[in-house]
Parts: sequence; C-alpha cells; structure tokens
Amino acid sequence: GGPRDQVGTGNPEGIVAAPVGSTFRRTDGVAGGTLYVKSAGGTGSAGWEIAGSGGSSEWTQIHSAAPTGASVDVAGIPSGVNEVKILIRGVGSSGAGNFSVQLGNTSVLETTGYLGGVCSMEDDTGVTGNSTSFGSSFILHSDASNDTRHSEITLTRFAGHTWVISFNFINDSGTEQVAVGAGEKTLSSALSTIRFNAGGASTFSGGNIRVAYR
Repeated sequence: GGPRDQVGTGNPEGIVAAPVGSTFRRTDGVAGGTLYVKSAGGTGSAGWEIAGSGGSSEWTQIHSAAPTGASVDVAGIPSGVNEVKILIRGVGSSGAGNFSVQLGNTSVLETTGYLGGVCSMEDDTGVTGNSTSFGSSFILHSDASNDTRHSEITLTRFAGHTWVISFNFINDSGTEQVAVGAGEKTLSSALSTIRFNAGGASTFSGGNIRVAYR
C-alpha cells in the first residue's frame, strides 16, 4: 500500500517498517523529536528522520562550558537525531589518565561494547601506541598531568541505536601528541546523554567543551 500515518513509542528508525512518505507520531517524544517522516529505505524500517530535519545544516547547541570534576554529563540530545558534534578547546587535567567518552541515556551510561581503535603519534617519533578495542568507553587519548587538550569529535548514527565515532585529538603541553581514531557503539536505547571522563583519579581543569546536534 501507500504511505500511512502511525502512532507509537520510541524511535521508529530500524524498527517500524513503512513505505517512503509515511509518518510516525511518538507519544513519548520530546520537543523537536515527536513527528518522524519516512524519507528513504523503500518499505523497510530504515530511513526515518525527524520532520523538518531532512537536509538541514543547522546545529542545535546544548552545552558550552568549562568542565569541572572527574566527569561531565551532557544530557538533552533528543531521540532521532543523526549527528552530534563535540568540540574540546584547551581542556586540562590534574593528573594522568585516559580522556574518554561514554554514551547512554539519562538513566544509564553504558560501560561495555565500545569498539574501534586509536593511533597516537608523538612529535617526530612516529606511532607510540594504539588500541584495537576500547572496551568500557571511547578512549580519546592517554594524557600526562597538566596536558592541554583540543579535539573535534563526530558521532554519526549509522542505523537504529548504532553510533559511529571519528575524532582527532592533540595535546600541546610538554611533548606534543596527536591521536586519531574511530569506532562504533550499539546502544540499548536512544542516545540522550554523553559523559566525558578525565580518567584515573584526575579532574578537569579549564578550557571548554561544546556539544551540538542536528
């Protein structure tokens, strides 16, 4: 049959099969994430997007602040978004540790199933380390005390609750190091919260973390 209007709960992406042109109204949706339109994917379950978001290049910023403490949680990502951009500028730490990112919802930050790799290069000495499985988080970089970090991180929804990450990362204190990496994580539910961890027993110091979605 032709396009149809459906009503239900949760993000329809990867779950609700319908022809292109169909709509899905969420009874548990949030502002900016209640009405979905099927724009691609034939009659399958992929290709849903939030109404009015197709082709939009506009970002909605939900966080811009200096991080404090051992971790920072950024909530407010609505269900159904397809891309999250994170900018880290001049963020320091009180001690050594793995600067990392975890994904989840407002109730649970998931601590398993982070896949991918990161490669670090130090000055002109070449490759100094790599990881083939992140494990409990996406490890952006392993830093020494007082390193100042800068990074651009992109999270892209591949399908359903599976997210792909790509990032570049540099510290410019002491011995300069550059890290590049990519990976993926399939969540148990829609992404709404991102946690930034200073790593080890260290805490954040100065700088800014900015988060936006579209």
